[in-house]
Amino acid sequence: MFFTEKREGWKAPRAPRFECTRVITIAAVFFAMVSPLLYAGPESSPYLYVNLQGPVYLKTGFDPGEAFHSPRQDDKTWRRIEWNGPLLIKDSGLPDLPERAFLSPFAGKELEFTTIIPFALDREAKNRISRTFDKTPGIFLSFLGDNWEIYLNGNLIRSEMYRDTEGRILSHRFERNIFFPVRQDLFTEGENILTIRIAGDPTDRITGFLYTDAYYIGEYHEIASAHQEFLFLVQIGAYLFMGAYYLALFLNRRNARHYLFFSLFSLALGIYFLTMTRVVYLLFPDTAYSACLEYIALFLTLPLVAAFVENAVINRTLLITKLYGGLFAFLGLIQIFFSQAFRSDILKLWQFCAIGAAGFLVVFDFGYLFLVTAQGVKKRLAGEGRRASPFRIALVTITGTVTGNLLVCGLVSLSIGLFDVIAKLFFHNSFILSRYGLFIFTGMGGIILSRQIGELVDELIRAKTALEQTNANLEETVRERTRELEKQTHRAEGASRTKSEFLAKISHEIRTPLNAIIGLVEIELRKKPLGETGENMEEIHSSGSTLLALINEMLDISRIESGRVELNPVEYDSLGLLGECIRVNMVRIGPKPVEFKADIDEALPKTLIGDELRVKQILNNLLSNGIKYTDKGSVTLRVRCRREGERCALVFIVEDTGRGIKEENLDTIFQEYRRADELLNRGIEGAGLGLPITKALAEIMEGRIEAASVYGEGSTFTVTVYQRVGNGDPVGKTAAEHAFDPAFRLKNRDEQAFIQLPKASVLVVDDVYTNLKVALGLFRPYGMNVVLAKSGEQAIKILKSPNITFNAIFMDHLMPEMDGIEAVRIIREEVGGYLKTIPIIALTANALIGSEQMFLENGFQDFLPKPVDAQRLDSIIKKWLVKQPLED
Repeated sequence: MFFTEKREGWKAPRAPRFECTRVITIAAVFFAMVSPLLYAGPESSPYLYVNLQGPVYLKTGFDPGEAFHSPRQDDKTWRRIEWNGPLLIKDSGLPDLPERAFLSPFAGKELEFTTIIPFALDREAKNRISRTFDKTPGIFLSFLGDNWEIYLNGNLIRSEMYRDTEGRILSHRFERNIFFPVRQDLFTEGENILTIRIAGDPTDRITGFLYTDAYYIGEYHEIASAHQEFLFLVQIGAYLFMGAYYLALFLNRRNARHYLFFSLFSLALGIYFLTMTRVVYLLFPDTAYSACLEYIALFLTLPLVAAFVENAVINRTLLITKLYGGLFAFLGLIQIFFSQAFRSDILKLWQFCAIGAAGFLVVFDFGYLFLVTAQGVKKRLAGEGRRASPFRIALVTITGTVTGNLLVCGLVSLSIGLFDVIAKLFFHNSFILSRYGLFIFTGMGGIILSRQIGELVDELIRAKTALEQTNANLEETVRERTRELEKQTHRAEGASRTKSEFLAKISHEIRTPLNAIIGLVEIELRKKPLGETGENMEEIHSSGSTLLALINEMLDISRIESGRVELNPVEYDSLGLLGECIRVNMVRIGPKPVEFKADIDEALPKTLIGDELRVKQILNNLLSNGIKYTDKGSVTLRVRCRREGERCALVFIVEDTGRGIKEENLDTIFQEYRRADELLNRGIEGAGLGLPITKALAEIMEGRIEAASVYGEGSTFTVTVYQRVGNGDPVGKTAAEHAFDPAFRLKNRDEQAFIQLPKASVLVVDDVYTNLKVALGLFRPYGMNVVLAKSGEQAIKILKSPNITFNAIFMDHLMPEMDGIEAVRIIREEVGGYLKTIPIIALTANALIGSEQMFLENGFQDFLPKPVDAQRLDSIIKKWLVKQPLED
C-alpha cells in the first residue's frame, strides 16, 4: 500500500469501511440543500431594506458640515463612483494619492477620507420606520477599515476613531460584519445622507470597503439573527478541542507524527476562523494584533494539512512540503514586525505561492498517493484470490483505505471551496461554505484517527489479557524474589550502617591527632623569624593538609553516593593553595625522567573565597593522575583566571605526555571504580575514585571537567570552577613564577593581621589536652582572655561563677560522661541568664554528613571542624565577637 519504507512495527490503520465515505456524501448533499438558505439575502424584509451599494461620493479630507447633504454637481473635490465591488481608497482614482512600492515594509502617511452615500425613503417607508415600535432600523457593513465614523443626516451614530493630535492612528479598527441599531427619528422622508469618515493609509488595501457584499440598512434584529455566530463558534470549539486532544495523544505516542500535524492543523483552523468572528474584537480591540494571528494561522494551514496526509499515508513528510512550509512560516513571522500595508503585500505573495502548494497537494498527496495505494489494494485482492477489476479496486481504495477516504474528503472540500470562488467572482459575494468543507475534512481526519485509536485500544486489551495471564504465572516467582530481595536489602542496609559508623569513628579518630599536628605547626609558622626550620614546618603543614584532604575524600565517597556534598566557603591564599598542591605532587615524580612545568596566570587574585579543601582536592586529583600515568616527558599545569564581576572562573589545565586514553574509554573514566585500560594500568595505584569525585565537585561549583587524549601520546584534563573574589589584587608575575618555591613562599608569607580583643573572654571546652593547647595558641594572637575546661561538668561550674563573664563558648562534641550537646542544653535551660543567647560554636572532629545541621538544631550557633583552619577561626571570631559589646 505504501511506496516507501515504514518504521519497524508501525502499521497504518485501515479506514473505517464505508463509514467515512457515507459521512462525506451525506454532508455534501446536506450543504447542497441548505446552501440557498445560507445565502438568503435581506431583500425580502417587509419592514425595511436599503442597499447601500450604488452611486457614492468620495473625497480626501473631512468636514462635518458636509455630512448633511449630497455634494453639488459642480464641486470638483468629490469623485462619483458606482459602487458594485470592493471600494478601496487605493483604487478609487482620487487625485494626489501617495504610492508605495510593493513589499515596502513601512506604511504611508495616514489620511482622512469622506464617503457620502445618499439614499431615499418614500413616505410609506418613513411612516413604517416611525410607527413600528417593535422593530428597530439597523445598519450592516460587511467590512470597513481602518479608523472610521458613521453619520446619518449629520448625526454621529458610531465612532471607531483612535488618533493622536497629529492624526496618527493609535489603535486599528478594521472590522468585519459591523452592525448596530439606529434611532428611528434620524431618518427623514426623501433624501437621507449616510456619511462615513475613514482614516487610514491610502496605500493599504484595507482602507475602505474591502468586501463586495452586504452593505445595507434593514431591521436590526433580523440583521443580528442573520449574522449570529453560534454555529460558527461551535465549529471553532470543535477545531480547538480536536487540536488539544490529538496533541495530548501525540505527547503520549511520539512516533505517531500524523497526530501532531493533525492537531496543529485543527488548532490553526480554529484560530483562523476565530479571527473572523466578532469575538476576536473582545480579545484584541486593536485589530492589527488579530490580523497578525489570522495571517499566521492561514499561512500554516496548507503545509500542516499536507504534512498530515503524507504522515498518515507514507509515514514521513516530503522535502517539498518542508520547504514551502518553512517559506510560509517565514512569511507569517515577518509580517508581524511591519506595517499593515506590508502585511497586505505578504498576503498577496502568499496567495501566489499557495497556488503551487495547493496544486502539489492535489496532484501528489491526493492523486499520486491514491494511485500507489490502489496498486497495493490490487496486490492484496489478488493475494486473497478475489476478483480485482478496476471498479472494485477503486471502490475498495476509496472506502477501505486512509488515502481513499482522504481523497474523497479532499475533493468534497475543494468543490465547496470552488463554489465559494465562483460565487465571489461572478456574484460578488464572499460566501463562507469553505468553512464547512474544511470542517468535513477535519471531521474525516478525526474519524480516521479515532479508528486507529480504537484499533490500538483493541491491541492494548489483547496485550492486557496476555499480560494478566503472564502475571498470574509469575506472581509466585515474584513473591519468592521479593522475599529474597528483602533479605538482601536488610543485609545491605546493615552494611551501609556499619560503613557509616566506621567512617564516623575513623574520621573522628584521625581528625583529633591531626588537629594537633596542623594546629601546632600553624602556631609555629606565626612566629618570626622562623629560622632554618621554616621550610620544614611549611612542608609539615602542607602534608597535614594533604592528609586531611585524603580523609575528606574518604568521606566524599559516602557523600557522593548519598547525593549530599557540602561546601564550606572560606577566604584562602590562591598562590598558597597552588604551591602546596604543586610541592606535594612533585614529590611523587621521584626518579622518573619527568619534568614538571607550571604556567600560572599573573592576573590571578591574591585571595579567593570558596571551599579551599575541595579546590585542593580537585587539583591534587588532576596532578596525581598526570604524574602516575606519565613515565617520561613532562607534566604541565596551566592556571587561568577569567573575572566575571565578583566571581572568578578558575581554570586548571593539566597536560601530560603519558600513556593516553583510548577514545572508546573516554566516557568511562568518570565512572566510579572504573579506570581506562585496566590491564595496562593494573600496576598503577588507585581505586578509580579521583575523577568521578573531581567531576562531581566541579559540577557543584557550577563548573565542568573536559578530557581529551591521544592514545600513546598523552592526555589533557581541563577543569573550570567558580570562586568569589576576595582580595582582587593580582598576584603579579614574580609571585606566579615562584608559586612552588618553598623558600620564596616562606619569605613572602603574609603576616595575618589579627584583630585585638583584649576585653573579650572565651571558654574552650575539650577533653584532649593537646587540643586545648592548640586552641590556646590559636587564640593568643587576638589578645583575648582564654579559659580552658576539660569536660562539660567543669565548663558548667566555670560558667556558674559570678567572677567572669564570657563572650563566646567553643564546645567539643564527643566527651566522656557529658557530651557537648547535653552540656549546651544545661547551659541554655538550667544555668540561663545571659548564657541563653551566648554564641556557642561546635569545635569538633565529627564532620560527617549532616553534622553542622545537627549542631545548629541543638543550641549551637556555628560549626568549626577539626583540624581547625586558622582562616575559618578568624572569620568566626569576627562574626560572633566583634559585633557584640565587650565587657571589662
